[in-house]
Amino acid sequence: MEKFITATGKTIDLAIAAALEQLRMDRDSVSVEVLDNPKSGFLGIGAQPARVKVTYEAPDEAPKPALSSASRSKPKKPAEPKPADGAKVIAPAAPKVIAPAAPEAPRPAETRAAAPKAPQQPRQDRGGKNRGPKPERRDSKPRQQQAEKPAAPAEPKVYAPAEPGNVRMLLKGDSIDVWPMRETTVGEMKLSFCPVRHPVETFAVCVECDGARLVYTGDTNTDFALELFCDSADLLLADAGLPAEKHTESSPHLSAALCGKLARDTHSRRLLLTHLNPKFDASALLHEAQEVFPAAELAVCGESWYI
Repeated sequence: MEKFITATGKTIDLAIAAALEQLRMDRDSVSVEVLDNPKSGFLGIGAQPARVKVTYEAPDEAPKPALSSASRSKPKKPAEPKPADGAKVIAPAAPKVIAPAAPEAPRPAETRAAAPKAPQQPRQDRGGKNRGPKPERRDSKPRQQQAEKPAAPAEPKVYAPAEPGNVRMLLKGDSIDVWPMRETTVGEMKLSFCPVRHPVETFAVCVECDGARLVYTGDTNTDFALELFCDSADLLLADAGLPAEKHTESSPHLSAALCGKLARDTHSRRLLLTHLNPKFDASALLHEAQEVFPAAELAVCGESWYI
């Protein structure tokens, strides 16, 4: 009898491993169908685990034991006739019942272990037809000699400006690949960049996937090019490092009110305030942004937003 379960994991291999551990079976005893491929998303947005369907063979339920021939053929005891008054009664002879021969007593465990196992005889139904041995079920997929090992995660890529070169060299290492800031595709996500106003060269980044747009301003002051870059963002993650009274034209950050204005003027759907300075009251910054853009929220570490 075939049964199946579904399991999820960060990767397809981890989902398969979770199912095998739940079933306490090895990889050769099951067949696997991938239902959903994993999506890593970006900053926790759009992430989706892998989902697989694992089919396995479960033992059939044992049939109920049939009645023995002795139980089926045992005759009923005839009723004794009542004798007439004064008549002599002769008891009828007891019917003879031929019982089947007693089954052979099992041999001791030591004897069974030493003796070779006798070949199993094919079962025979009541009508005398020989059903023959049950054909072995073959899996449509070839069995693998060893369980598949999870693939090693890909080396991370860091996108950074070409200059200054001395800072860029600090990012290089055996497990880090530094790429220039240009439009590129990572998995199912398209990444594009826009330089912004900041004392140190800084870029805003846009991530597009399945028709949704996430825009992160990075550290910046007001910039017309940034407004064009943020147009119609589904989720705008903005640098709200200052309250309105502390902001100047030379500030390296936006104020919370300017973040609200940026979201409103670019027709963004949602606004998340980030880069919050602990010297300033976060609730006051949120109120300042909501006066301009009511859908503003505070970014919270560990939370996820779906777009």
